[in-house]
Amino acid sequence: MFGCSVQDMPGRQATDGVAPASLGTLEELLGTVRVSGRPGEANVTLSGLGGAIHVWVSPLRGEGQSLLLLRATPDGSSPLTVPDDPLLPELMRLTPDAIVFTNEQGLLLSMNAAFAELVKVSAEKGVQGRSLGDWLERDGTGFANLLASVCRSGVKRMGARLWDEKGMSIDIELSAVLIHNGDSNSIGFIIRAVQPRGPGAPHPGSVH
Repeated sequence: MFGCSVQDMPGRQATDGVAPASLGTLEELLGTVRVSGRPGEANVTLSGLGGAIHVWVSPLRGEGQSLLLLRATPDGSSPLTVPDDPLLPELMRLTPDAIVFTNEQGLLLSMNAAFAELVKVSAEKGVQGRSLGDWLERDGTGFANLLASVCRSGVKRMGARLWDEKGMSIDIELSAVLIHNGDSNSIGFIIRAVQPRGPGAPHPGSVH
């Protein structure tokens, strides 16, 4: 789409390859999402014969820094339901943060190695189709409420508790963002283990 390979993309400006007439539109979109903390989208045109694309941007937080998740699809095309693992940006594939993509019902579509390690599963075990809620709650409807909140507002950040396959639990910080895929949506999660705040400090409990 941008006239280069995936390996050439890291380090490039998000506006590289965008037609001069669309630069202002994309820069305004990026600035608005960064300041407001809410997702946004716009139609822009690429330089040369790149044609028109639809750009969707959402804020994410990972490893103590603010990030922007940007997805671009040819205008009028049917986007992927979730970014394919081999095409994930290096930052997302190699980050120590756990990253998970689910459908709107919370069923796993894709995960990185950090998530597999966090919940003590094998990446080859075939956990796709399991609910992320299997590791995020032990009772109640907390995970369903979380999904509803993300679908309603587009983004959610909160403290929670995660259980691995061996039944051990840890405190986590969770950021979730709704990803538009044409007629359907998926949800991207960044999950970080957090250190206890000291003896006797209360934990966030289950997702609620």
